[in-house]
Amino acid sequence: MKTIFIKIKIFLITTCLISTIWSCKAQTNVINITEWCNNQTSETNGSLYLKDINNLYAPYLGTWKWTEGNREFTLTLLKQTKYHYNQGIDNYYEDRIVGYYTYKENGVELINTSNDDLADDYSLNVKFTFDCYSDLTGIIDDVFKNKRYLSWFEIISPTQIRFKGKEEEDGRIQKEGMPPPPVVYVGNSFPLDMVLTKQ
Repeated sequence: MKTIFIKIKIFLITTCLISTIWSCKAQTNVINITEWCNNQTSETNGSLYLKDINNLYAPYLGTWKWTEGNREFTLTLLKQTKYHYNQGIDNYYEDRIVGYYTYKENGVELINTSNDDLADDYSLNVKFTFDCYSDLTGIIDDVFKNKRYLSWFEIISPTQIRFKGKEEEDGRIQKEGMPPPPVVYVGNSFPLDMVLTKQ
């Protein structure tokens, strides 16, 4: 009887130890998305979660529109919560903003990225996150001109945001696994400084 009691006790202690080890390994390091630069947590072991703890993304979400003369740019921004980046050496989670846009001239649609796969890791035409200074930064691709723009948003009011873009040094859009893109066209399709109104 004493031997059975000792075996049960050893079994329970072993089970508790294994359970504790597993729960520690599965633990996630939750870091406020704007404090990422102040932390040295690994982006490769699947334990990091860059979270929008203060709900900073909320004012940017929705559909925004800019019109001037015969030109019209409509941008839709959506939040993805705890998106899992798991490609190459990257293995971490992040709250991020993704989206799509349309651009028209004289009523003719020249660009429409609404069929983009928003579950993609890196090959998105519209993707934003907060940098270390609490600025919403990211990329918007001009798919008509085959260019990529580093982009920023500034909140003017609850119903207006200002978009600014700057062409990357080698701003050609290069999708993973695809051949090199063609020569970049001169100029840009839509303005790189515009005020958009919430719809």
